[in-house]
Amino acid sequence: MLVNVAFLIGFFWLIFAIVGIQSFKSSFRRTCVWFDPTGQQQNFSVPFQFCGGQLNNVSGEAEPWVYQNGTPGAVKHKGYLCPQQSICMLQDNPWNNTVSFDNIVQSLELVFVIMSSNTFSDLLYYTTNSDYLVSAMFFAVGLVIMSLWLINLLVAVITSSFQVIREESKTSAFTAKEVPEPQEEEGVPKRPNALKRIYDKTKIFWIIVILYGLLCQALRSASMSDERREFIG
Repeated sequence: MLVNVAFLIGFFWLIFAIVGIQSFKSSFRRTCVWFDPTGQQQNFSVPFQFCGGQLNNVSGEAEPWVYQNGTPGAVKHKGYLCPQQSICMLQDNPWNNTVSFDNIVQSLELVFVIMSSNTFSDLLYYTTNSDYLVSAMFFAVGLVIMSLWLINLLVAVITSSFQVIREESKTSAFTAKEVPEPQEEEGVPKRPNALKRIYDKTKIFWIIVILYGLLCQALRSASMSDERREFIG
């Protein structure tokens, strides 16, 4: 049972990591950069002020974020808008490129932070600033499924293991008190239906298809080549 629950936790862990790559790759690389209009001071990158666009210096209209060469990186703005005299520019990830959803390894790391319910609120605010506010649903669903459900399921399996010890040894797992053996109920075994028999015969095939799909989606990253992008697509 512990092995089955471990596989279940690992499966959802990988699923949420893949969703993080699909939704938030390169999101933590966009920060506000202030430009001195007089040109007398050096440009200043505002640390941890993630963004998805900026306000035009003249008209004040919202514009999408830009690359370092000045070309727009998106069609429409989103998230936090940098004020006038500053732009939202694609740069490097925070903490020496260690905090991001840019690849499967770092995405798994951040999903583990959500799973452990430890300082995940900072990541939530980062993504809502760099993307849309609805991105908070990723953290809400991840917290409910990974932390409140699967972790508690692991605790329940451990508790059930003590129950198995009681039934096998006829004594309590913590005391030497004997436990009465439960009586088994007689029943007629049910015959599996046709769909169940077909599934049992083709179970390995569907497992291979699922694993292949997960592997292909896990290869996505923020710096992948066009060939890999076409292969995944």
